[in-house]
This record gives sequence, structure tokens and C-alpha cells, in this order.
Amino acid sequence: MKKKSALLSREALASFCGQMAMVLRAGYSLEEGLMLLSEDDPGLEQLLQDVRRTGDLAAALEKAGSYPAYFLRMVHLGQETGRLEDTMEALSRHYRRELELRRSLRDAVGYPLVMLAIVLIILGLLLSQVMPLFQQAFAQLGAEMAGLPLVLLELGAMLRKSGWVLLLVFILSASALVILQKKNGIVLNLWNELPFFRSIMEQIALSRLTGALALALSSGLSTHYALELATEINDHE
Repeated sequence: MKKKSALLSREALASFCGQMAMVLRAGYSLEEGLMLLSEDDPGLEQLLQDVRRTGDLAAALEKAGSYPAYFLRMVHLGQETGRLEDTMEALSRHYRRELELRRSLRDAVGYPLVMLAIVLIILGLLLSQVMPLFQQAFAQLGAEMAGLPLVLLELGAMLRKSGWVLLLVFILSASALVILQKKNGIVLNLWNELPFFRSIMEQIALSRLTGALALALSSGLSTHYALELATEINDHE
């Protein structure tokens, strides 16, 4: 059984579409354009051979198994309407916009996590390294720590004894969250429950929908069909 190929990244798709749009607008035929691109990317050689044999870019891309379904659908529509170069240019803009959105989303989620980790590290150092100095100062004055300072001192002592264990637990937990995020987006799902991040996610979803709608309209589709396709594309993101 043939192993399923991994889908190309948004960056790779944006680059491919941009290059295809450029060579097609320069007056090269589809086959000539792919021939030029394959000189820099040998991975396109099989795609070139399939296009030479069938003359159908969408079918060749589908056979490669590395391109998402909505991308293939847009390429097929671009061929049918005779506006393949416009579709490729619109797809390039779409995927570059998606890259910017993902970077914004990563920053929105990653920055608070990094800041939280830094705060926890600083707090741990204060409790485990600085609080004992206060205890020594109190002892020299003949006084004893009580109440909240004593609780913090005991917490610092616990951190000194089991700090490596807590660090290991933190690393394992962070690794588990990364794995779960890659599999089913659990981190983003939890983040979505917070009012501030819910607003960010709603804005990103709206931006994706309008971007996909602009992509479909620029390819010469009717408004009704463009909206239907834009919704479909947005559901896949």
C-alpha cells in the first residue's frame, strides 16, 4: 500500500503558488513554467512529467498527494475558468496571510506562557535563595520569622530539596502540552475559554474567512459559490 505523503506547509504552498503565478504571467506555458521551477526544485520533476502526460495540473497535484483538498479545488477551478495565473497569485497571497495569522496566534499564546515561566523561575529563586538570608538576619537580631514569611521560608526550603524534581515535572508537563497541541489543539482550546484570547481567535477566524472569500472572488467565482468555498476553506484551517 502506498504511503500517504505529508501535506506541504503553508510556506511551501505560498512559494509554489507565487512562482507559478510569476512564470505564467511572464508568458510561459504551464509545462515550460514547471520545467523552469523543477531546475531549482527537483521534487517537481514528477509533477512536470504528469503534466506533460495529461496536461492537467490539478490532477497531477492530486496524484502527488502533498497538496490540501481546497488547494486542489481552487487550482481545478482556475484551470476551468482560464484564470490559473490569477488563482495562483491569489493562493499565494492567501497562504502568506495565513502565515502571518499563525505567527500572530503563536505570539498571542506563547508570550504569556514565556512570561509565566520567567515569573515562576524568579519566584523560585527568591524563595529558595533570598528568603534564607532574611532568616539569618532575623537570627542575628535574636528574632524568629513567623506567619507568612515563615511559610515562604519553608516553601523555599522545599524548593531547594526537590527543585530538580519540580523542574522535571514542569518540563514533562510542557512537553505533554506541546504534543497534545499538535494532535488536537488542546492548548488553544483552553485559551479560547479566556475572554481576551476568545476575542483574538474570533478576529483571526473572521480574517481567515474574509481572506478566503477574497481568494475565491479573485478567481472569477460567483458570490454565492465563493462564500460557500470560503467557508469550506476556513473549516479546514
